Amino acid sequence: GKGGWFMRPAKANAGDLSRAEMKKMVEKGNGLRRSAFQLLTKAKGGDEAQEVLDECLVLLNIAQGLYEDSGVLGQHGRDAVAALKSAVKARRKKLKLDPPSGADV
Repeated sequence: GKGGWFMRPAKANAGDLSRAEMKKMVEKGNGLRRSAFQLLTKAKGGDEAQEVLDECLVLLNIAQGLYEDSGVLGQHGRDAVAALKSAVKARRKKLKLDPPSGADV
């Protein structure tokens, strides 16, 4: 599910958002996605890898929410997030880490 705690826009639906607002959300999502990617490249193993990958997923989930809220503009971002989530999953498997408790991966 989508955690309601992160920056949900106050507007009820994407139809209320101006294109400029949607663009801002996409850019914010892109920034989070880049951070997540950088974290992923750092996850080499050991205890910190587990933390890094958890953090990575948190950022990706926030980015995903932003992309979903920005509708059509966020489509590419959504695909990229899905790809990165798979990469996180693969890295976990490779490093034999447990999946995070209660996280939707």
